Amino acid sequence: MTNDGDYPRLLMGEYAERKITREEFIGRLAIWQTARGIDYTCRGLGDENGIYVEYRHHKTRVRGGALHFVYGTARNGFEFRRKVDIAMNRAATWAR
Repeated sequence: MTNDGDYPRLLMGEYAERKITREEFIGRLAIWQTARGIDYTCRGLGDENGIYVEYRHHKTRVRGGALHFVYGTARNGFEFRRKVDIAMNRAATWAR
């Protein structure tokens, strides 16, 4: 896999120039992310109390079409993951 340091610039360029397909790009980017410990996997959970989504050990409850969790609310899974990532980065920065 081609990459440029900690950012896959060449991979992005290959996709932008249509040298690789979308499927190849997604697969190769996933391999690149996994090799660096980056994991965007969400799990769906459900029990008698409700439906939940878990991401990086943070659980959110689905209520009224929104995701409610300790850092606030999110309209969709993408927004939920970004808010969790931002909160985790802030916590890591403050811990230094």
